[in-house]
Amino acid sequence: MKFYGRVIFLILLFPVCIANAQETIIKYLSGTDKDHTVNWDFYCTKGAKSGNWTKIPVPTNWEFQGFGGYNYGHEKNKQDEQGLYKHRFIANKNWANKQIELVFQGVMTDTEVKLNGQSVGPIHQGGFYEFSFNISPFIKPGVENTLEVSVSKMSADSSVNRAERDGDFWVFGGIYRPVYIRILPNSFIERVAIDAKANGQFNMDVFTNNCHVGDEIVAQVINNKGEKTGAIFKETIQTNTDPIRLTKLFDKPLLWNSEYPNMYQIQVSIKRKNATIHTLHQKFGFRTVEVRKNDGIYVNNTKVIFKGVDRHSFWPESGRTLSNQVHLLDIRLMKEMNMNAVRMSHYPPDVAFLDLCDSLGLFVLDELTGWQKKYNTPVGKKLVKELVTRDVNHPSILFWDNGNEGGWNTDLDNDYALFDPQQRTVLHPWNNFNNVDTKHYPDYAYIEKAAAKNDILLHTEMIHGLYDGGHGAGLDDYWNLMLKNQRHAGGFLWVLADEGIVRKDKQDSIDTYGNNAPDGILGPHREKEGSFYTIKEIWSPVQVKKPDLDKQFKGELSIENHYHFTSLSVCKFSWQLIKYPLSRDIKIGHSLLSFGKTVSDLLPGKKGSIHLQLPANWQDADALTFIATDRNGMELYRWTWPIKSNSDILKQNLGKGNDEKMDLKETENGSFYIIQQNNLSYEFDIITGLIHQVKKNNLLIPFGVGPLLAGEKQTLLSFKHYRNEKGNLLVETLFKGTNSLQATWEFAKNQPVKLSYQFTEKDSANYYGIGFHIEEASITGMKWLGGGPYHVWKNRLKGVTVDVWHKKYNNTITGETFVYPEFKGYHSNMYWATIESKHGPFTVYIETPELYLQMMQPNKQKTRFNPFVNPGFPETNFSFLHAIAPIGTKFKGAETMGPQSLKNSPQNGVVSGIVWFDFR
Repeated sequence: MKFYGRVIFLILLFPVCIANAQETIIKYLSGTDKDHTVNWDFYCTKGAKSGNWTKIPVPTNWEFQGFGGYNYGHEKNKQDEQGLYKHRFIANKNWANKQIELVFQGVMTDTEVKLNGQSVGPIHQGGFYEFSFNISPFIKPGVENTLEVSVSKMSADSSVNRAERDGDFWVFGGIYRPVYIRILPNSFIERVAIDAKANGQFNMDVFTNNCHVGDEIVAQVINNKGEKTGAIFKETIQTNTDPIRLTKLFDKPLLWNSEYPNMYQIQVSIKRKNATIHTLHQKFGFRTVEVRKNDGIYVNNTKVIFKGVDRHSFWPESGRTLSNQVHLLDIRLMKEMNMNAVRMSHYPPDVAFLDLCDSLGLFVLDELTGWQKKYNTPVGKKLVKELVTRDVNHPSILFWDNGNEGGWNTDLDNDYALFDPQQRTVLHPWNNFNNVDTKHYPDYAYIEKAAAKNDILLHTEMIHGLYDGGHGAGLDDYWNLMLKNQRHAGGFLWVLADEGIVRKDKQDSIDTYGNNAPDGILGPHREKEGSFYTIKEIWSPVQVKKPDLDKQFKGELSIENHYHFTSLSVCKFSWQLIKYPLSRDIKIGHSLLSFGKTVSDLLPGKKGSIHLQLPANWQDADALTFIATDRNGMELYRWTWPIKSNSDILKQNLGKGNDEKMDLKETENGSFYIIQQNNLSYEFDIITGLIHQVKKNNLLIPFGVGPLLAGEKQTLLSFKHYRNEKGNLLVETLFKGTNSLQATWEFAKNQPVKLSYQFTEKDSANYYGIGFHIEEASITGMKWLGGGPYHVWKNRLKGVTVDVWHKKYNNTITGETFVYPEFKGYHSNMYWATIESKHGPFTVYIETPELYLQMMQPNKQKTRFNPFVNPGFPETNFSFLHAIAPIGTKFKGAETMGPQSLKNSPQNGVVSGIVWFDFR
């Protein structure tokens, strides 16, 4: 094979490495991440931009540079192009007589490597694993060296293709993780495998190369302050057989867990006649993981519950090539949602991600690839070794996953222990194995029945979050049920982010392959969806019961500590009394009337109370906010509870209104009854009994055609109008259908229009209430006092805050477009809303407490229809509802997801409400 083109890349030695020659020297031939790359020569054999030598940044997936073709794993006809890489570099002269290793951190998929025209080893198969070659016999110190890498996107091993390339995720090609050279002395420490237990017992297997009998392996542990911990300990090499085991007992080490991720480092050296030949540094943590049969999962002798999420490694513009910034962003978002665990789905991640899980504190399930299909045994054994030897020392990793959903080769189950002195438990995600039932997507009934079983439950995938369904929807019921089962260890939501990629062949649009990949709590660029805040509230380690803010309230809040290892004494708590602006004020948000701090010393897992030292006039405020902050200053959650009722807020707003006397006139014009109020006119259709239209200064306001009983076909029984003793005009209508509706409009000279209504409901339904039609094309935005800023579902009411919010009109479809918060949908705890339009605003005041406002109807997803995540809406698009619909998941209808996800039960007797409309 002939290569064209030429590039020379000079690798400079770091001065610190020269001064300390016994340390391992790392020299990158590629860049280090998606934002720091190095151009190599590249030739693509098929597809886009193929057939010519050019340049490509490394690391990268070549599709994102416009080469080859795209595939999702479910596609039968896969692209099978090859990428031919060529790179030249000058090796330093002092590399002579050294062990030189060429390391690839990840290449998709089959990788053949030559240096200076010679093969350096067998073709590597498996696209998610780190592998290396000893290139000492092939490298030429002091002169230019030529590296050639041939990468086949599809593997010659059919089991690799089945396990990796046919999965439910995007498949790419290329050298997508960094490539570097490791320069070592001839005698060196290849790696160590550590088992550091919570009781201080430290065991370490040291694997060496070319050491001599009589050499000493010397170790020193150093804490995160750089201080030596314990005395030096060592072993003398007696034979040439690896490994050499070093042991030591440490007194009361600081333990690693997800809340206190205490890390140590061990410095391991080869000493020969008092000379240091080589030194290796390895981070680790003291911690013990136990799966106690018929009981639970314990970390450091404490039972833990996993509040986790599944995570794909991807970024829209760079595929599987990531950066520390992306890893850190993902972990921070998980932490912000109060998660304590992450599952690698469905392949091992960049090592940098695991380093951050170690340092920031996340429990990890590390996974061998195998999505419903498995590796064969020969290649699987090699990949298990590569997986475990790379990742064994991360204290964050608590379990190994042997494949996923049937993609486990049971012949590999015992291989993990060959390389793991911690003997971590191996799981079969979706299966009951090793006393852990990892059932995927259980319905509510499964979890209820599981209480009678003895196995530990740990759902490695649960509540599939397709589009806007799942995740937060249903989680409250699931989680409360899980907490009641002593053997339930929690689970992992599917999935962190919509796996949408920017397609070079589709005008740089984002592709989620239909409804296969828009499953995230976040959008592809980590845009927050509504479920993000629902999860944050439900999984907050501080749980607070909503208080009754009546005259008997003395400032006592019921509180629970859901931490595993943390006393609330290290957290900070504060309160605020707030005042909301009026509807006609320009301001959004709220103003602060008074504030204070309080404390709690509640121990992990305990219930108690916390006292707020509120001022005597606290009831003058509109709402009380309580804020819990963790020991690192991160807000766990901010609860806001209204003090004022809907009637109180209404009076505040109407009391400041326009006192201008507005004459009331009434006329009839054919089948229309018209009320004139200065520059406003209200037109009723006498035949239907509905308000037909509203005009201001003879311009149509985009409101009318109502009230209609949600989900009902109704017939007008009576229509009458009259003046009361105050001189107000009243319009009374009575409708009959399966259920009845009575509505009374009241028009006063100096007040908004008041609508009082009452109705009956005989059957279970997704929604109850009344509605109108607004002209969507005219609507430009909405400002409101109520729950926000995200819309809600019946089974996803948590995570919104009562405040004054504003959002501009958008027509986003969750998971297909990524503008949040969505404008359309159900909004909870409404007090008032100003609807902005091209013809001017109008405001509605909701006097009846706990009503929902339906703002239009979200469009259904354009991809394959899934009824579970497209619940029904009333035919009206501007409705005042006493009950709203739940939403399901990709695989579950809402009715299977628990009490909050059931249809609304029929009301006993008559349901009533009052709404005011201000078109002035």
